[in-house]
Amino acid sequence: MTDASASFDDWRALAAKELGGNDPDTLVWNTPEGLAVKPLYTAADLEGLAAVGQPGFEPFTRGVRATMYANRPWTIRQYAGFSTAEESCCQALSAFESSRQGNRAKLWFIGAVGVCGK
Repeated sequence: MTDASASFDDWRALAAKELGGNDPDTLVWNTPEGLAVKPLYTAADLEGLAAVGQPGFEPFTRGVRATMYANRPWTIRQYAGFSTAEESCCQALSAFESSRQGNRAKLWFIGAVGVCGK
C-alpha cells in the first residue's frame, strides 16, 4: 500500500498495531485550555472551515512567519522557571555548558542567579 492509497481507517489500523492493540484515540491529549489535540489531522478536519490562508498573514491561522522558522531549524523556545530557583538555574547552566547555539531564559524570581553553586 502506498501513502496515496492509504485511508484514515488504514492509518488507525496501523497505529493500533504500533500501540500494541490499543485504540489510537488514547493518543488524544488536552491542552491546558481543555482543547483536544488529535494524533492525526486530515483534509476532512478542514471541511466547513473558512479559508485557512497562508502562513505569515493575518489572521495567522498557519503561523506568524511565512517560513515558520524553516530557515532557522534549530530555533527552540522554552520557558524555564516553573520549578525552584535552583532547578531553573541548573537547567540554564546545563544548556549553556552543552554548547547550544542559543538559549533564552526568562526568570521570574529574585535571586535565581548563582543559586546552583557555580
